[in-house]
Amino acid sequence: MSDEGQKKDVDVVIEVSADKFEAHVTLVPLTDSPEFSPDELRDALSEEGIKVGIQEEVFALLKGEPQYNKKLLIASGTKPKEGKHGKINYFFEGKEAVKVKKDEKIGELVPPEDGVDGITVFGEEVPAPEVEKAKIPSLTNVEFSPDNDDLLLARIDGYLFIDLDSIKVAPFFKLEELADEYEAYIEVKKPLHENDFNGEDLKRFLKDCEIVFGILEEEVKNIFQQEKYEQRLLIARGRKVVHGKDGKIKYFFSTEVKHKIDEEGKADYKEIDLIKNVKK
Repeated sequence: MSDEGQKKDVDVVIEVSADKFEAHVTLVPLTDSPEFSPDELRDALSEEGIKVGIQEEVFALLKGEPQYNKKLLIASGTKPKEGKHGKINYFFEGKEAVKVKKDEKIGELVPPEDGVDGITVFGEEVPAPEVEKAKIPSLTNVEFSPDNDDLLLARIDGYLFIDLDSIKVAPFFKLEELADEYEAYIEVKKPLHENDFNGEDLKRFLKDCEIVFGILEEEVKNIFQQEKYEQRLLIARGRKVVHGKDGKIKYFFSTEVKHKIDEEGKADYKEIDLIKNVKK
């Protein structure tokens, strides 16, 4: 090593990666018999502002036997660690529709996990990418549990369909809006699988809809025996009010009014005879 003011024996070349998370050093000899001290490397790092993740083992290596014209990792920062976005964990697999019951668990929200900030070899903090909560698709006949804000439940019996934009439970039975209270019409979905639902399920559905009188049992049977699906069907008929008659008095005599007859036997419409009661 030369004295101060003399020409250097070794050129210390520092290279920092574009992302600033790594720094390499190359010792380039400038004479045939160069002298090198690790302190020269420390000074070079300090001049560059490199202060994080310095590899002390490299100094030990260079002190014993300098490595000339060889690129060595001298400092290493820490890259930010990505977190995890929130998501929905579904309790059903596959893309095909599946049968679900009312209040059955469909999925659960998983909260996001924050990442870990990084730091460059210059000591600069690099924030981890932001994480997002789970995106809730549109919900049809699906709701969050009143006891658990992260739990999704089916509101009705039906077929569950899940895609990126929606979570939907299509009902087995669709009750037409009642025009009056005396007739109820229903449409039954065609089952996707055998024994997905039956007449007893239909009657339970009607009961839930407060239709309990006049259910047409024969029609309930025919729907499934004759496969009367996807059509408007009369399923219950009430009994309309029959109005009675007010009471009255029935008389055994009626009153007749007779015109007076003149001497010629002609009716005189200007005068009437006495009113007489005639027995019926």
